[in-house]
Amino acid sequence: MYGDYALAGKGLKTLFLSEIVGLIATVLSGVALVGSLAGLAGLILGLVGLHTASPTHPYFKNAFFTSVGNIVANFLGTLLGESGFFSGILSICSGILGLLTVYYVCMAASHLLSAKGDQACADKGGTVWKLYAVCTLVSIVCAVLVLVPIINIAAALLLIIVALVMFVAGILYLVFLYQASQSLQ
Repeated sequence: MYGDYALAGKGLKTLFLSEIVGLIATVLSGVALVGSLAGLAGLILGLVGLHTASPTHPYFKNAFFTSVGNIVANFLGTLLGESGFFSGILSICSGILGLLTVYYVCMAASHLLSAKGDQACADKGGTVWKLYAVCTLVSIVCAVLVLVPIINIAAALLLIIVALVMFVAGILYLVFLYQASQSLQ
């Protein structure tokens, strides 16, 4: 039904490595050139990983295109600055595109894992994207509510909790990518 498992595993492994490089880039963001180069390397690795896996399931191809859209939205947001209406819209678009990328990756990998017979690992993908979905939706609502006086305090506090849950979801995503890549190779 689906393409080559080993090819999907290789793409997921590259995607896993891109996430690790992205984390390193975040840590090194204070070191201008090094952090920027690590961030660029992470972006390129992510696109290579998705492109590698794309022949094995159509959702990997969708993830590739949503990832490219996310990069474009982030780039345009950087050009416009951090404040302003269009910057806010681009930030929301970036969040939604990031969620769609995670959704497509998790669902494609889960479909392949199920077809291969590794249902336990496949189920983890569903958990990961659902956590991302809840966090993204709550973040978008809170970003709008922060603009409303008095409610903005509660929204800001809720954003702190969402950030912590998103951190956990990010770790679960890394674990899922690693386990899925190992199972499919």
